[in-house]
Amino acid sequence: MRRIGIGCGGLLGLLLVVIIIAAVIGGPQEEKGGSPAPAPSPSLSPEPAPAPSPPPAKKAASEVVISVGGTPGIPFSGSYGTAQGGQRSVDGIVPTEYEVEVEGGAFSFDTVTAVMQKKGPEGELTVQILSDGEVLEEQSTTAQFGVVTVTHAGSF
Repeated sequence: MRRIGIGCGGLLGLLLVVIIIAAVIGGPQEEKGGSPAPAPSPSLSPEPAPAPSPPPAKKAASEVVISVGGTPGIPFSGSYGTAQGGQRSVDGIVPTEYEVEVEGGAFSFDTVTAVMQKKGPEGELTVQILSDGEVLEEQSTTAQFGVVTVTHAGSF
């Protein structure tokens, strides 16, 4: 049986390879004082991160008005409301108005609907959807027990 041996030179070379691998894998080594070696300082100071911009201001809820007009004194019944907020049933006498709250803003979208019916054969019933005093939708009827439906979809 023949023995294969590593001489002193081979042993020193192997030790040197192990030390180099440990230095590459292990990162900074501690000095004799027990404190880690200081990390090299970068030559360029990092730019501070820009401050985050505030979220866009959300427009407050808008007031939309359902105006029920026509021949004064005629009775009606119906409902009004929004797709997001639901409907409300009402009974009233012309003229009257109902306020509807809708979400406002550039990216807000809602649908306002009003359905009103005359309770008698006489007179005219007109229903309007107004926003900031501007008429967005309007419908009228003079039919006996006539029904008026108005709808407006969009941003308010």
